[in-house]
Amino acid sequence: MTTYAKFKKMCRKITALQVTIVYLVTSTLWIYGSNWLMDNCCLPSIPCLKDIRDGVFILVSGAILYLVASRFLITFLYSEKQLHQSQHRFRALYENLTQGVIYVAADGHVVSANPAAEEITGMPLEQLISMSIRSLKGKLFSEDGSEFPWRQYPGIVALNRGEVVKDVIMGFTHPRHRRQCWIRVDAVPQFFSGRNRPDEVFISIEDITEFHRAQKKIEQLAYYDALTGLPNRRLFMDRINQTVKRAERDNDHLALLFIDLDKFKSVNDRFGHSGGDDYLCEVATRLESAVRKSDTVARLSGDEFVVLLSTVHNGNDGELMAKKLFEQLQPTVEIDGHDVSINASIGIACYPQDATTAEGLLQCADTAMYRAKHQGKNNFCSFTPKVQ
Repeated sequence: MTTYAKFKKMCRKITALQVTIVYLVTSTLWIYGSNWLMDNCCLPSIPCLKDIRDGVFILVSGAILYLVASRFLITFLYSEKQLHQSQHRFRALYENLTQGVIYVAADGHVVSANPAAEEITGMPLEQLISMSIRSLKGKLFSEDGSEFPWRQYPGIVALNRGEVVKDVIMGFTHPRHRRQCWIRVDAVPQFFSGRNRPDEVFISIEDITEFHRAQKKIEQLAYYDALTGLPNRRLFMDRINQTVKRAERDNDHLALLFIDLDKFKSVNDRFGHSGGDDYLCEVATRLESAVRKSDTVARLSGDEFVVLLSTVHNGNDGELMAKKLFEQLQPTVEIDGHDVSINASIGIACYPQDATTAEGLLQCADTAMYRAKHQGKNNFCSFTPKVQ
């Protein structure tokens, strides 16, 4: 039975009970009151009153019952109409919302969902309703691509803790479109019985796939080099600052390699900007293949690259990496059918031996790189006070 039907039944019970009580009270008062009047007042001298007493009682009690019943009936019909209109408005809103709406019972099973939830999740309503939200474990992922932590699911948090959870971003693979989608989820616990644990959880989901893609594209343009896809100067400076802080906290060492391509201008002049771009992209690919995942390769400007080694044991690790980079850059790159060699000068600076700040470390590596150029190019040089 629906909530609406239960409410109607309750109203009928209340109205019938009230009318019955009024009838009984009126009958009792009339019978005993009329007898008292007949026996104790001057009314006994009028015999006809005794004959019409019952008829008068019926008329009076009927009139009173009519007034009482009419009042309650009008109130009930008006309340019923208002309730029906409210239910109709809610149903229209519920079914036409662009946001998905899901109601979850205390046991974690879905008891209701609107058409938008079906469209966003890609699951038929028949499958969505009665499904347990615990069955979603392992199917949702965070923005970094990792599996979304089970205990942080908005619905689970709202059910277990009775807390409102808002603006949680999650991704999933759409079962119909077979593509990655992103949703923003809110969960609000509902308390009906006065208990500490919620009786239901209201969950709203919003499809933010297009917004998420646009945001990622903006971040890509703001923090990554458009040509090579490497972190740009802005992102690199953020990473090196964070790395220096971590190294200072953990008493670690790190190394920075500043790379400048020799004779890149001649490559650009000979093969044009298109050929120069191919040349730079090949250099970026080779540099990335030489480092660990924890390290950072970035492009600072036209032909300047940097490699940040997040953890090193001593200053020799920087020189070993420079030799490895030369090995990666040694094979020629083919541009417009011509084999072109890649030459570079590399400067090396270490934390904390050479500098204790990100800006100081970058300046020392840049100074060492120019020293390598003066020594004949296609070479590397570690920073020392004599290099300045």
